Amino acid sequence: MNDFHDVYFIEGGLWYRGYRDELLQMNGEFRGGTEKELSFSLSQSIYNQSQQESIQGYSISSILDKFSVKEIDLFKIDIEGAEAHLFDTYENTLAILKKTKVLAIELHDESIDRFKFTSFIEKAGYHHITFGEVTYVYMPFKSG
Repeated sequence: MNDFHDVYFIEGGLWYRGYRDELLQMNGEFRGGTEKELSFSLSQSIYNQSQQESIQGYSISSILDKFSVKEIDLFKIDIEGAEAHLFDTYENTLAILKKTKVLAIELHDESIDRFKFTSFIEKAGYHHITFGEVTYVYMPFKSG
């Protein structure tokens, strides 16, 4: 539509379990269900749940592998609190940052420890700056 090339639409949800893709169910319980039409969360689908109530969940690694992508130029994440799972350890944070030039993320303070997240990215040598609701994470430019 906009003459973009190498852009793929994936109907599904971002999932955080390594290479494991899973069937997921949508829940309107994020933020107590007060923003049902705007915010929802995902969880593992109950085995006998109908397909209509479920969506496919994809890990970052499996998406990159599927499209033979080695590096993400801009990774925009607004996943209503699930970022706490993606960035729960230094190792997981570093694995994502190593594949990403610029990370633009909305951190939901009721789900993620912002101090812990920034300590992980700083430990990895990355910088961050926040504008409004979005925190940008990037590797500083090194001259010479």
